Amino acid sequence: MDEIWGEAALPVAASAPPPGVCHLWPVPVGGRTSWISDEEWAQADRFLAEHARRTFLTSRSAQREVAARYLGVLPGEVTIERTCRRCGGPHGRPAVQGPIDLSVSHTREWVVLAVVGSGRVGVDLEHQATTRDLDSLTGTLTGAERTEFAAVPEPARTEWFLRRWTRKEAAVKLTGHGLAVRFDALDTRGPLAIADGVAADWPTEDIHLTDVRVGGDLVVALATTVPPTSVVLCGPLPLARSA
Repeated sequence: MDEIWGEAALPVAASAPPPGVCHLWPVPVGGRTSWISDEEWAQADRFLAEHARRTFLTSRSAQREVAARYLGVLPGEVTIERTCRRCGGPHGRPAVQGPIDLSVSHTREWVVLAVVGSGRVGVDLEHQATTRDLDSLTGTLTGAERTEFAAVPEPARTEWFLRRWTRKEAAVKLTGHGLAVRFDALDTRGPLAIADGVAADWPTEDIHLTDVRVGGDLVVALATTVPPTSVVLCGPLPLARSA
């Protein structure tokens, strides 16, 4: 299922999305530092690249602002848990206590948050103007995906690869595995993620994959445990202030 990232905006979402509906919140990087904890400020100061620091701060503030709209509280009252379910480290998928599940991804220019009210969600965002050597990344494809990739005309190769890559990333964000799995065992050519030896603790439930057609050179993919019916654009968020 493809959806359009259009210009219409839903400025406020007061209730969790119904089953099958995903809310997407695109947020431009920069200017969002109202809801940052002292620990996060310290983390941000350890980034060597300024663009990485700005992206981190935008993401953390936007996550609280978005979650607050569904939880009916102020952003500063939102607690986001990030404990990795596999190793116990503080780098797991974000989770809030409430009626929603959320996922986040970013480029240098944009942070995007995906929110569902039923099941779980994963989202990945990439820019087509990538400097990656695609041929060197074919090891992340399954055998069937590599065969298909080899037949793709050169001008279309970047988009084709990024469609598969974002789908894989969205799936592993949903499951909480991240990059610590075998991407070459995860086939994302169809409407479901097909895992064959990806990880011993890979979930048995279906993971549905959705390409989201967006403006410009952005590529977005969603992974959901509930079959998707629609994707609704929300935002971009107005600049929030703490006082």
